[in-house]
Amino acid sequence: MIPIEPRPLDDAERMLLEYILRFDAAAAEEWCCQLDQVEVVGVQDDRSPSIWLGVAGAGRASAPNSTLALDIGVVGAEGGEIGALIVWVEDGVRLAGLDFLYDTDALPPLERLRISPSPDPREL
Repeated sequence: MIPIEPRPLDDAERMLLEYILRFDAAAAEEWCCQLDQVEVVGVQDDRSPSIWLGVAGAGRASAPNSTLALDIGVVGAEGGEIGALIVWVEDGVRLAGLDFLYDTDALPPLERLRISPSPDPREL
């Protein structure tokens, strides 16, 4: 991570994160309530849209065992998966990062995301 002067999420970053967070209906409000307090505090590098987050103030999910157990794939124009996204959380309660696992310098359009619940590793 390359630290940067903290800045608010831009509109596209916020829209993408909110779209992903709302997929988990049971905890959507728990996570989305942090968005007004999230700052971008670092970047991966100059080419990647991956960002590292800090949550100002007391913003956090209320349950310390909250997780974002989602598989987030990015689909190309021809329908095949071309990459993935990871939403990182700190201590299971604070948003910590949005990591892009594909070769791009731009955020994917929402219609190119394929989101599904991840299996609980305790149940495997």
